Amino acid sequence: MATDQNEKLNIVYSELMRKFNALSEHIKRLGGRVAENATAIKRETRRLPGRTDTNPKRQVNDVLLRSGKCLNPSTIEINYAEKCAEVEKTGESRLQPIILDGPNP
Repeated sequence: MATDQNEKLNIVYSELMRKFNALSEHIKRLGGRVAENATAIKRETRRLPGRTDTNPKRQVNDVLLRSGKCLNPSTIEINYAEKCAEVEKTGESRLQPIILDGPNP
């Protein structure tokens, strides 16, 4: 009777050890994957992926239009008075009025 119990315990123990070893191997593989992913997505702190300047102090040197034409700062002229007069002539306005709801009666 004692030998039957010992055999059953040995079978259960060996099955448990087999499952434990399989689980340990699986955890090691997952740990390796996590380490690979961590190095793949590692970035410098406080920097964007494009490595832009944190506080650029240079002024714009050139302007590239959608048509492909490049303008130098000396050729860019903005006359706000003419632009305002032109808007008044055409009657166009980019401003939208804000409508506030009155008090409910």
